[in-house]
Amino acid sequence: MEAEKARLVEENLNLVHHTINTHFNNLRGDEDVFQIGCIGLMQAANKFDASRGLSFSTIAVPCIRGPISNYLRDLNANKRVALKHSVSLQVIVVGKSEGKERTLEDLIQDSFNLEDSICDKLLIQEVFSKSSITDRQKQCFFNYHIQGINQNQLSKILGVSQVQVSREITRATKKIKTAIA
Repeated sequence: MEAEKARLVEENLNLVHHTINTHFNNLRGDEDVFQIGCIGLMQAANKFDASRGLSFSTIAVPCIRGPISNYLRDLNANKRVALKHSVSLQVIVVGKSEGKERTLEDLIQDSFNLEDSICDKLLIQEVFSKSSITDRQKQCFFNYHIQGINQNQLSKILGVSQVQVSREITRATKKIKTAIA
């Protein structure tokens, strides 16, 4: 029985390539996707029953597509979560100094150095005054991005939910980007 399953898998490896090329055209040559497709092919070999009168490919193609789709869904979900929770202050360009673009992150970090320039402090104040962020948004933004306090801890300090803290940080970031654009 095991020899029959192994033979089915070996004879139908091209079915994995075909399924990837047909249903996931942009993933040709991706080894991870091919390996996951092979796992689906092995599952199909385990499920296949010749006495039912169906061809092996009828069973195999959905068994190959399913794990690949799940893998891609999980991969994209992880990327969306990572993107949702990361705010890049490096993208927010607020001015130029000595011929180099200065980002909000640069200015904020510099504002905590003793040798920082008065111009940078004024530029930060200008950015925040243009953005019209509330005191709570400013407090959430600085504590989260500068002090490194996580949203849960910040919610306990402020006496609000973590969701509210997250929303305030998001609103502050959007207002800052809009003000600078």
